[in-house]
Amino acid sequence: MLTVAQPTVPETIVGLGSDWLLYASLSGGYSRSEMLSPALVIAPSNAPVQIAVDDLLPRTSPMFFHAAGKWSSAKSSFIAILYCDPMTEAGMVVHRNARAALAPWRTVFDHGAVLRGLLTSASATPTSVESWVQRVRDGLFADELVRPTVDPRLLVAAQYIGANPEGRLAAEALSRESGLSAVHLRQLFRRSTGMTLSRYQVWQRFRSMTSTACITSRHRHSVQASQALHDAGFFDMPHGTRALQRFLGMTPKAALSPEIQFIDCRRNGVEALGTSRRSGS
Repeated sequence: MLTVAQPTVPETIVGLGSDWLLYASLSGGYSRSEMLSPALVIAPSNAPVQIAVDDLLPRTSPMFFHAAGKWSSAKSSFIAILYCDPMTEAGMVVHRNARAALAPWRTVFDHGAVLRGLLTSASATPTSVESWVQRVRDGLFADELVRPTVDPRLLVAAQYIGANPEGRLAAEALSRESGLSAVHLRQLFRRSTGMTLSRYQVWQRFRSMTSTACITSRHRHSVQASQALHDAGFFDMPHGTRALQRFLGMTPKAALSPEIQFIDCRRNGVEALGTSRRSGS
């Protein structure tokens, strides 16, 4: 009798889009860590997520706006974190609605249940994940009376950081490229995004690391943590390890585990990461 193999249901998926990162886990929750970028934390309405920010009492809701740079931990049977590039309209909407820390997102659509369904049915594909993210973002903008605008001078600085992920930030070069003094640039970037320029550099490095994982896993090769961290622009393995533990609460081995399904939602799987020259490596 012929036995038909059932599709494997991944415990965790990590999705990469042109300006977003997605982490979703059937095991739910995360340990205390610093939020990497403005993010939406999403769970099904029948299994809301409980989040404790800093030393404040935990709050419970199916969905939250979470500000960048805030330390938190979460408990839930299923959780998804949609990290938004702070230099996009979506990132700025999340930053504005998080109210400097954490705020519930009250929407009628059960985004968490839909994504959980994709995972449990083993039907998470680049197309289905991209469609899910687009629906979330459409709902995000539907609640906004005025959509934010991104300062073109900050975009220039962000593009420079994306193209130069290695080493320390070059303050002089960023000032020259943006046409702003170093002090004014730092203040304007922090006020607009809730992030420092150095944190934005870490965001770009994490996206580059995820790109390496997506490309490697697509060719059915195991992801070498040291190589992925080096390609992303981290100084060395300890530097990358500290960043992963700080922002994801994970070791490199856990963050790049072969048990994770990496899903590349960029066009042809090689769409540029900002203007990073490492995106196709």
